[in-house]
Amino acid sequence: MKQLETLILSANRLTGLPDSFSELESLVTLELEGNPFTEFPSVLTTLPNLQSLSFSNNGLGFPLELTEMVSLTSLDMEGNNIEELPIEISNLKNLRTLELYGNNLTSLPPSMGKMKQLEMLLVECNQLTSLPDEFADLSSLEVLEIRQNLFEIIPPVLGQLPNLKALAISGNPLGRIPYTVSDEITVAERKSTVHKEVLEEVVAIVKRYLETNLK
Repeated sequence: MKQLETLILSANRLTGLPDSFSELESLVTLELEGNPFTEFPSVLTTLPNLQSLSFSNNGLGFPLELTEMVSLTSLDMEGNNIEELPIEISNLKNLRTLELYGNNLTSLPPSMGKMKQLEMLLVECNQLTSLPDEFADLSSLEVLEIRQNLFEIIPPVLGQLPNLKALAISGNPLGRIPYTVSDEITVAERKSTVHKEVLEEVVAIVKRYLETNLK
């Protein structure tokens, strides 16, 4: 099975993986979600060509060993009771998609700003209240989902994301929207007018929503 490229082992009763897994040198996609693993299978770090890993709903938090898997371009860690991400997550420099839906995150590490290839970040249904300023360095980020968190204002750093095309921010306790971007944005004012105009449009849309629904 050394030529195997895709392996789906979701929703089984796996508690671990054998050392012989390291022989799957051609494996590109691996799905392991919904298994009762007792610990992270460290043998996964020996797979040189693995690009896509789904390890969701396994309840193991965010194992530090994952940060050694630098070949990954897609990582799904939904529903794993993650309370904190290691600063070493920035080692995953090739990651383009990161899914962290339905965990217990209260913050994201500033080191994530080094993940220059990241295009999609899904962190909905957590307990986030802010985003680090270093997110401004995520120059490739196009899709950001922060629905169902605890944001009370629109994160100012959004105005500094040059390639952001899709933003999902519904289901947050947004109770105050600034009438001018300058009320909340300081760093963004030093960026291009285009970025400010994009954020002003977002502010206007959310403000209209609140005026309609919070009367």
